[in-house]
Amino acid sequence: MAVKGSSAGSRESLWVTLLDTLFPPHCVACGAAGEWFCRSCMRSIPGEGRLGQVRRLSNASHWLAGALTLSPHVSPLRQGVHALKYGGMRVLAEPLGSLLATGWRQQSRQADCVVPVPLHPRNQRRRGYNQAELLARVLAEQTGLRLCA
Repeated sequence: MAVKGSSAGSRESLWVTLLDTLFPPHCVACGAAGEWFCRSCMRSIPGEGRLGQVRRLSNASHWLAGALTLSPHVSPLRQGVHALKYGGMRVLAEPLGSLLATGWRQQSRQADCVVPVPLHPRNQRRRGYNQAELLARVLAEQTGLRLCA
């Protein structure tokens, strides 16, 4: 049943609030109550929130020579990525995508759009979502870049 004047966004927000009340968020990395990926863990990610060139791909002849990374795949970022990718925790796309957006704004490269890496159809069916697309949506929204999905 639709409530006159309500929007999908407000219903979704109400649903999230109800779920957070019944099942309070705990940081996937350290277990602290209050957030799914706490600010303390986000601040402790190596690389200080800056995007850097992927060293092993820095050879100018390699077609991925311009690839950037937020951080090495170590704790606590590793726990956040794994929970998003394998644990079904879509809610982590927001804080992780925000980290990417912050890193993007701090570097000088230009881009026309954000393109998420496609997920194999079998994995897409099994997970029910593409984690790269969720991250790309947040990145595009927060940087003003166009999403090309």
